[in-house]
Amino acid sequence: MNIVYTVDNKFVPQLATGICSICENNKEEDVCFYVVSKGITDDNKDALTRYVEKYGKKICIIELSNVKDYIDFDFDTNGWSSIVLARLFLDKLLPDDINRILYLDGDTLVLKDLSNFYNIDLGDKVLGMCPEPTVDKGRRKFLALGEVPYHNSGVLLIDLKRWRREEIGKKVIDFYKLHDGKLFAPDQDALNGALNKDIATLSISYNYFNIYCFIEC
Repeated sequence: MNIVYTVDNKFVPQLATGICSICENNKEEDVCFYVVSKGITDDNKDALTRYVEKYGKKICIIELSNVKDYIDFDFDTNGWSSIVLARLFLDKLLPDDINRILYLDGDTLVLKDLSNFYNIDLGDKVLGMCPEPTVDKGRRKFLALGEVPYHNSGVLLIDLKRWRREEIGKKVIDFYKLHDGKLFAPDQDALNGALNKDIATLSISYNYFNIYCFIEC
């Protein structure tokens, strides 16, 4: 399994916790972690490497020097670190022989074995995402979603082989550019707006967060 994160140095404690949750619940699985870094210190990189290797897993830390090397227009991330945009061009950062990845936000906790989830059949869709319950009608209309669900970008199961073959990343970044690099939730809105008919909607159990507790009540 290829697990991908995009984080800066401030998020290393959360990242380490998330990695621990995967290692503890996937002890028999062959896992390689790819961490796209924005300024993670050498000490923290060394600590993460030792930690992952203790579990018999692999880790590759990829330093992203400048997001603008991949996005050639001005953008406003609306308060988010620009590292969130890296998930839009992971195909440019990861080894060419990787066919499927599971992207996780750095603060995601994994409570069970991931193998069944990782191997879900996406059918004719290029990626799988889970619904985002907090989106309002205005943003749905702005993104022209119609009846298509709006999805959360914190968990992305990506057919990276097809993503590359069909230049999906370019399609997403072009959508971002079309909106002058100004979207409310930059990476999330770009994915939903550009790929709304090419997203497999997955169960909320794969990206469950506390807002669902209030909805269920």
